[in-house]
Amino acid sequence: MIRAALLALALALCAGAARAADEFAVNDVWFARVGGGYAVRADLSAGPETLVRQLLQSGYAVKFKFDMRFMQSRNWLPDRELGNISWTPEIVYDSLLERFTLRAGGVVEEFDGLAGALARAGALRGAASGDAQNLRRILTGPDKYLTARYEMLIDHLPQAMQVSLLTGAWEINSGWRRFAAGVRE
Repeated sequence: MIRAALLALALALCAGAARAADEFAVNDVWFARVGGGYAVRADLSAGPETLVRQLLQSGYAVKFKFDMRFMQSRNWLPDRELGNISWTPEIVYDSLLERFTLRAGGVVEEFDGLAGALARAGALRGAASGDAQNLRRILTGPDKYLTARYEMLIDHLPQAMQVSLLTGAWEINSGWRRFAAGVRE
């Protein structure tokens, strides 16, 4: 309890040093043709390294969530969701081995530095679910687009830290961004 309160205070003090480049962001989202199907690709910024490092070195796992929706514009009605994809990577720190471990979608990778783990967490390379014909229909057409967001999950952290993260200068959610739907060869 005291450790969590002290870490919350440290996070609040460091929050003033956050820079715009250190925010959670979805920089780009696209689909690539792989074999007979499609694979989703995303370029994500995983937030302030200082914040993530403090949480990891205090013994907490850092969890992120990427959400993407396939949307269709409609003239007089609200836009319609045609499908969605979600990805939740998690980074943990082993203080004995001084290594960072990234777990995402059944894949486990180890890194010597936090920068490598964050870079890998921000480079989504996953297979799109569903059959290729259905995805091709969803991805083509002038009225189709993608929306995506990237955020840090904090519900597993102590309440004092959650309050500090939500009320401080840290931005832990990219917000929804819109991208053109399509396939890059």
